[in-house]
Amino acid sequence: MFQAQCLPGRPSRIRPRDEGLGTFLLIAFAMGAVGCGRLGYEPLVTTGGDDGGADAIVGDGPGATVMMEDAVASADAMDGPTGQGADGLVADGSLDRQPDLTPPSDGGSTGQGADGLVTDGSLDRQPDITPPSGNGRACSGAGQCGSGFCVDGLCCESSCTQLCASCAIPGSLGRCTMVAAGDDPDNECLSDGVSTCGQDGTCNGAGTCRRFAANTVCAAPICTAGVATTERTCDGAGTCRPAPQTILCVQYACAPTACKNICVGPTDCASGYVCDATVCVKKF
Repeated sequence: MFQAQCLPGRPSRIRPRDEGLGTFLLIAFAMGAVGCGRLGYEPLVTTGGDDGGADAIVGDGPGATVMMEDAVASADAMDGPTGQGADGLVADGSLDRQPDLTPPSDGGSTGQGADGLVTDGSLDRQPDITPPSGNGRACSGAGQCGSGFCVDGLCCESSCTQLCASCAIPGSLGRCTMVAAGDDPDNECLSDGVSTCGQDGTCNGAGTCRRFAANTVCAAPICTAGVATTERTCDGAGTCRPAPQTILCVQYACAPTACKNICVGPTDCASGYVCDATVCVKKF
């Protein structure tokens, strides 16, 4: 008879009583490991005579003894595929020397939950997936968000595709909120240029692009060919209003933006006029 004594926290050792048994001790050790493995302890294998008894486990704690009738593989000592369960004899009669697999600890697909066996029987060795984040947390993809929406670098309550709306407004992180007037964090509103009185390049606070405000100068004053035109301004609705006034320079020439009103030489006077002391007078 072979005996395997189960010892907690100690390396397994074979202590033969009959050295003539030779390599059968390895088989006895493997069979003992199966029995002791049921108790959670390492085996200490010894040998003795055949007592004619059946396999048995004597005791239920440290020092418990597993007794086996024969040194040949039996159903109790048989293992599954290599590495499945406690070290012992596997189905082809060879010793199981592969590391035992961790029992299944999750039932999801690879990478879902703690490492263990997944539903297809393979090992889960992928990094566990971080649970989806709540709204307002940083993200780089929709799959990281519980809501399924990653907008403006944050998990958001919705897709927030409206013009001049954002999920990254301070104080409202994770909520789709209208951008304040004069701001445009996503650069959605292009400026049309002040001369058009169209979009000024920012949002209006109501979900659309803002126009240049009324009375914004859209054309500077100018003087040409003896006629001065005053500045033009926007009407606030996208139009540059006509100049409110034009002025004939009469005896004076034009300055860049208005009529001259004094002279220091002949070029300061209109055609047919001469400069007389600082005043343009008609030439006779």
